[in-house]
Amino acid sequence: MSELPENENAAKPDIETDATEAAPPEIALSPDPEIDPRNPGDSATSRGRRLVADLVAILVSGFVHLGLILLSLVIYLSVTEKEPGSGFQAGSGDIGQPLEFQSIEGLDHDLRLDNALAVDPVADGEQIERPVMVPEVTLRQPEVRPDLVGAVKPAEAKLSLEALVERQWSNSALSSRTPGMKAALLKSEGGTPDSEKAVARGLEWLAAHQQKDGSWSLSPATTCGHEVCGSVNAESAETATALALLPFFGAGHFPGEEGPYQKVIDSALTWLQSRVDKSGRVMPDNAPRHFHMYAHAIVTIALCEATALKPEGAWAPAARRASQYIVSAQNRQDGGWRYFPGQAGDTSVFGWQLMALRSARIAGMNVPKSTMTLSRRWLHNARAATDSSMFAYMPGMPATPVMTAEALLCRQLLGDAPNARGMGRGTAIVLRHLTGSFDSRNYYYWYYATQLMHNTGGKTWARWNPLIRERLVAEQVTGPAAGHASGSWQPADPSTDRWGRTGGPIMQTALGLLTLEVYYRYLPMYQVRPDLDKSEETTLERDTDD
Repeated sequence: MSELPENENAAKPDIETDATEAAPPEIALSPDPEIDPRNPGDSATSRGRRLVADLVAILVSGFVHLGLILLSLVIYLSVTEKEPGSGFQAGSGDIGQPLEFQSIEGLDHDLRLDNALAVDPVADGEQIERPVMVPEVTLRQPEVRPDLVGAVKPAEAKLSLEALVERQWSNSALSSRTPGMKAALLKSEGGTPDSEKAVARGLEWLAAHQQKDGSWSLSPATTCGHEVCGSVNAESAETATALALLPFFGAGHFPGEEGPYQKVIDSALTWLQSRVDKSGRVMPDNAPRHFHMYAHAIVTIALCEATALKPEGAWAPAARRASQYIVSAQNRQDGGWRYFPGQAGDTSVFGWQLMALRSARIAGMNVPKSTMTLSRRWLHNARAATDSSMFAYMPGMPATPVMTAEALLCRQLLGDAPNARGMGRGTAIVLRHLTGSFDSRNYYYWYYATQLMHNTGGKTWARWNPLIRERLVAEQVTGPAAGHASGSWQPADPSTDRWGRTGGPIMQTALGLLTLEVYYRYLPMYQVRPDLDKSEETTLERDTDD
């Protein structure tokens, strides 16, 4: 930090001056500074004229300043409310490239934009403690409670925001996947028989492309020998295996349970746990360097979900080590994560790590309060709008809709209500961009944005759900001409996906499936929760220097 300038009013050394240089005594001793004693002709009339002139000058100055203040206020309000998407510019959504979207009539009223300017202590820099997600949860399979789905909440059934957030970080969040609850949620949340048929076809295709050792390759054509199934240049078997496994869990196929995919799931878990070393690090095999923490987070999500569904599974120790590794890998200054432990963060990697910690918490592991506090710090640093409605890939970069969707979902999971400052405006921004850029395929974007819209509910979800549901069903490869690729989603068919060439058909298919499973993959965020039972928790700890 540069030194501050010296005080201009500080005492100065005495300087001897000649008496003739002093101020004229008749001015210095004048009792009225408005009257010059050297001008004896100054009368009461002239003084009155000067007084009127001074008063006019003061009034003119006051009106000018008031006008400037009002103009500034109008400009501010027009930026923050009237044009919520002015920070985006039409384009592909690349990192650092601003985007814009088309206006949708009546959208602002649906999303409570009147609450967008409410005071948020985080945005204003005030240090606060957010509710810590530490509910006592059961590790057994949750009770099926279809009677709770879509029920009208009586006054005594109303829950606090903290309780609703706790549910999303507890084992009861997965009760939505049990048969009775799944069927009820599929109907109430907007799924269709066609969307479920697409899920079934996708799971069959994934199962057919599992390798003999239980893993998957990002290039499934190398497994089946059919070029039509696709391939990519990069490889990360850990990423591919975890991504392929998650849709089976999401659809209600649990580890250790009898069913059509029992062997597929159990062999995949056996292989995945072998890829976590003693330090908790996932060992990516020949993967590009930037895959490391992405692969680690996705593997952790899969292992932790398996642990939540079957706590006594052999993979549970690996899940705990992998979760602990994420806690230790967080940057202690900015609160983010990136490609390697301790690196300054980016919002893309950050989102995956937070989802992994959520899965760890669902599995009964108590995530440290300091980890959540630091996560809040990252979101504060990465915001690209003072109301935390838009977010950038990294601090100081322009806002992008993809990072905004991911970060707003993180805000929801960290306890921000739908009417919290910036949430309504940010959701409107994402929805407008989604509908205005729907010709561009970006399954990564759609995966996060769909969760955001589903949590928001109401007219927002009613507008987005049929668009994404029908689009995904239509883009699945089906029919006699599909051949061995039938049931998959391909990164270049019907058009090129933004990140499809990186993740290939396995990522494309997994994200398509997970998006279509949004109706029941987790309990809806703001509905009545099932009762929770008490159980022991495994604590994740930071290093001793924390």
